[in-house]
Amino acid sequence: MNCSGFKTILIIDDDAPLAGGIQKLLVRNGYVVHVARNGKVGLALLEREPVDLVITDIFMEEMEGLETILAIRRLFPSIRLVAMSGGSTLVGLDCLDLAQALGAETVLRKPFAFDTLVDMIRKLEPVPA
Repeated sequence: MNCSGFKTILIIDDDAPLAGGIQKLLVRNGYVVHVARNGKVGLALLEREPVDLVITDIFMEEMEGLETILAIRRLFPSIRLVAMSGGSTLVGLDCLDLAQALGAETVLRKPFAFDTLVDMIRKLEPVPA
């Protein structure tokens, strides 16, 4: 059971099998997890639900990850943010480097081990007072 600072996590990814696998893993680790298929759906969910951490893919239809990161930083500046991607480049720059420059606190390059994700989340969690 999760006894740490994060309670609720939002996964934004259009890869349903991957998002579902991450969701199952995080639920088993004690988190409440929501899934959105793109940034537009994710932002709508953030308007209704309190979330501690967002994990977003970069390349998605309708509203991609970099645009989503900018919107989250503008509208919900206190939410912790992780970007993930297969590591493609955009205008000659690594998309994960761009994600960090735009406000992602840390990044994950796909494919990754689920244990790596859990460890990363635990490192981002606030220390209980």
